[in-house]
Amino acid sequence: MDFFKAELVDKRVESESVKTFSFSVGEDYDYVAGQFAFLEFFFEGGHHKKHFTISSSPTREYMEFTTIISGSDYKQTLDKLDVGSKVELSGPMGVFTLDSRASDRVVFLAGGIGITPVRSMLEYLADTGLMGELEIKLFYSNRNEERIVFRDELDELSKQLSNLEVVHTLTDLEDGAKWDGERGYIDEQMLGRYIDDLDGCSFYLVGPPAFNQAMVEVLGGVGVEGESIIGEDFTGY
Repeated sequence: MDFFKAELVDKRVESESVKTFSFSVGEDYDYVAGQFAFLEFFFEGGHHKKHFTISSSPTREYMEFTTIISGSDYKQTLDKLDVGSKVELSGPMGVFTLDSRASDRVVFLAGGIGITPVRSMLEYLADTGLMGELEIKLFYSNRNEERIVFRDELDELSKQLSNLEVVHTLTDLEDGAKWDGERGYIDEQMLGRYIDDLDGCSFYLVGPPAFNQAMVEVLGGVGVEGESIIGEDFTGY
């Protein structure tokens, strides 16, 4: 496996407990939108290594990783890195890419931080103009508004990509809370309100394992299975 040097050039808050880390990487590091890489560094005598989905498109100036800053030693140490810190990247890996689709009708079912590879792919389509005949529906589930990651960017991408529709749904709203989007978990009825014919769609499931399993069951209830489903579990928070 090849290793590549990278430098932290920026870090910023995206939403509640979520941050994006931007790295300058040499031109030799090639990846496909939706893939992941291993991020490795030394800090105060300790060695730290973990895989992350790349949240930016390869068309962008910097490679970005967006993650929940949990209580894990790795996440806490990553958050302590100063701008200018050097790290090593290996990879890229993964087949959660648009090349894996079986049709030109794509449905993303994303939960929480699982939005990161979707953002990478949508940025790529917006930057390259390769949308073509591709039709995309993105169903993005979060507990509340504060947890929506890349909300403004998704709004902008939906304007740039005429065949993209973004559907937000919140699962933990208080009674009487103001919200113009969908409410509750993604289910067969919600899909049916936005998709006339589920047959012939490629479904990308991306989120925590429990979320992905729930989506498999929802799709199974409407007869969708097999190669029409491409999944990626987000583990190790």
